[in-house]
Amino acid sequence: MIKGLLRTVHLENGSRKLIILENLPCDSEGAFAITQLAEWLQDPETVDFVDKDFTWHDGMICLPRYRPLTEAEEVFVSEAGVTTRKEQRLWQDNVSFEMTVDSAGSPDSIYFKRTGILNQPLGDGDILVRIEVLGLNFRDVLLVLDFQPGDRVFYGALNGGSFSSHIKVPSWMACKIPISFNSAEAASVSVAHTTAIMALMRIGKLRKGEKILIHAASGAVGQACIVLAQHVRAEIFVTAGSPAKREFLHNTFIIPQDHIFSSRTPEFRDGILSVTENTGVDVIINSLSGNLLQETWAVIADFGRFVEIGKRDLLQNSYLTMRPFDRNVAFSGVDLRTLFLNRPEEHRASVPVSQIAKGLRKLQSGQNIGKIVITMDPDERIIAECPPPLQIPTGNLLRADAMHIIAGGTGGIGLSLVPWMVEHGAHNLLLLGRSGSSRPKVQKILQQYETTAVHVRAVACDVGRREDVVHALHSTQDLPPDKLLENSTYEDWQNITKPRNQGAWNLHELVPDKLDFFVALSLFISGSGNFGQSIYSATASFYDSFAAYRSALGQPTVSIALPVVLEVG
Repeated sequence: MIKGLLRTVHLENGSRKLIILENLPCDSEGAFAITQLAEWLQDPETVDFVDKDFTWHDGMICLPRYRPLTEAEEVFVSEAGVTTRKEQRLWQDNVSFEMTVDSAGSPDSIYFKRTGILNQPLGDGDILVRIEVLGLNFRDVLLVLDFQPGDRVFYGALNGGSFSSHIKVPSWMACKIPISFNSAEAASVSVAHTTAIMALMRIGKLRKGEKILIHAASGAVGQACIVLAQHVRAEIFVTAGSPAKREFLHNTFIIPQDHIFSSRTPEFRDGILSVTENTGVDVIINSLSGNLLQETWAVIADFGRFVEIGKRDLLQNSYLTMRPFDRNVAFSGVDLRTLFLNRPEEHRASVPVSQIAKGLRKLQSGQNIGKIVITMDPDERIIAECPPPLQIPTGNLLRADAMHIIAGGTGGIGLSLVPWMVEHGAHNLLLLGRSGSSRPKVQKILQQYETTAVHVRAVACDVGRREDVVHALHSTQDLPPDKLLENSTYEDWQNITKPRNQGAWNLHELVPDKLDFFVALSLFISGSGNFGQSIYSATASFYDSFAAYRSALGQPTVSIALPVVLEVG
């Protein structure tokens, strides 16, 4: 009791040097801590020091502080019927998840809800599959990103048939057209940019600072290659077939004049070797044929990658000199149709399930080449629903065959608990209070359950008297008004502490062991004090210690520090 009492006295009379020091060890360390505090008390500079409440922790004198507990918040939120979510492991014992979304159109609102599939019996012929990898389909984008029939899309028709009024393609070959694109612009993007991505990034592996030569750069594929090369921050050389096209490349993409050449003559060879000091270029995107292909082959740098996107020399089985291969260069051809139709597995991007929103956006934007698969590795973490913190069993919370005693049950808080307890399964309630059933509000509660299967009785009882006690919480009837401790009388002390402290102790000694629960309604002022309520603060502190004592004996007991209770309090 002394802790709660002193915390209020600190507020009522701050000039008194009364110190609380908790959890102090009974050894030399504890003695030294007391000496330090005694010296501090004698220091005149500490007169106005606010903190006079200390605790011993990890070999140090510390200041206790209130702090919000996330776990407690989750309990209250759960009791209010609101589901909480937080990052957690994907794979947990006897737990299964299913992806869902809070609001359509927002991948950031994706989370995983808990399912009971692991506890459901299998039907005849059913099997239970543990998913490790799954394919991300365009239908998933429709569901999450809220796509609707009638949306504009662009696609790749690898089997032909684009010159039709309608065409059916797999969903992964199409993606939604951005609002800023018109249909004509979208039609020019799909194959050109896919070819550029395949040639530069997948095969050419272009890196920052490398040199690249793009032939016929004013065409659709050429311009797509320039955009990607500039994004990578490569040094770009280009060719084009006419002065107008070369001027276009210079003005549009700000490519230096000495990096732009004609694609009709072999002069680009000497020009590039001159600018690069005979080292050549690291990546070549070639669509020229015949002798111009050979001239291009001559400017490949050591460890260079030559990517052929043209067809003529390949189909004609033309000759290619072998000497450059001695410098660790590579020559590759690109045919999207053959590649996609025959090696689809090579165009699969893996995205961990923790980044599924990123995978959906990638599929929506068309940046992916081929299938996107979601991996569900053992160490993956996801945003998922949390289980109810209290793990309340199914069915009623309270037993119908048990007697539930509310000490102080004829007061405002006690009466407000009755309908809640009945709703959660209680059928037998005994309300203890000094006024018994005399108050109109008590009579109203009794009449409410008279003709039901619920039995509610109100008995006049002073729980501070041992012979009256069965079970107690506290009473809010006929207590003296708030007073400073120095103005309180012994009678005030008895009137407040007897029904609370002695009543709780009477219950502890007289009721059977192994109760389902014992709840003591304490007050928040046990930890902070409150001006004019020193005795109440003392009893609240007693409840906290009382609950800890019973819990240590294996008796399920909790002290709830209530805030200010309006209306029914």
